[in-house]
Amino acid sequence: MKDLSGESFLSSTVPKGPIQALKFLQDNPDYDGRGVKVAILDTGVDPGAAGLQKTTTGGVKVIDIRDSTGAGDVDTSKTVNAELRTDLPDDEKSYAVLKGIRGNDLKICRSIFESNTANTWHVGQKSLYDILPRRLVHRLQAQSLKKIKKKHNMAIEKAQQELKEWK
Repeated sequence: MKDLSGESFLSSTVPKGPIQALKFLQDNPDYDGRGVKVAILDTGVDPGAAGLQKTTTGGVKVIDIRDSTGAGDVDTSKTVNAELRTDLPDDEKSYAVLKGIRGNDLKICRSIFESNTANTWHVGQKSLYDILPRRLVHRLQAQSLKKIKKKHNMAIEKAQQELKEWK
């Protein structure tokens, strides 16, 4: 068993001595979570963290990972090349430009461009409405429809006025 009496970062933030946890762990070295499985639902778990690599008996700690954050759900199989552009304004000379999936220019920092020696960039797109919560999407669509109807009604009124003046 590891020596838990030393002053480490964790032992100073979670003191084991005053609550007798240190004595308990020394008296019961096998009471370290062996045989216990824990499910963690979190968007910020780093499975590469040192504390998640091995159990006290040398076994694997992380059995399975399910990503439900939406990461990886954008098709980025299309690849493009970037180019340094000489026609950019002086304040943008530190950028390279690549074409996005819809043909729009995307600027990337020149140092990042130069670090990608293969000059292969994966591009993709995701609709904002696919990412936002459904209630927010409905609200945004309702606001947009309200603006469209207002412009439409103003155009109708203008056309009717012009027609009336023409007669």
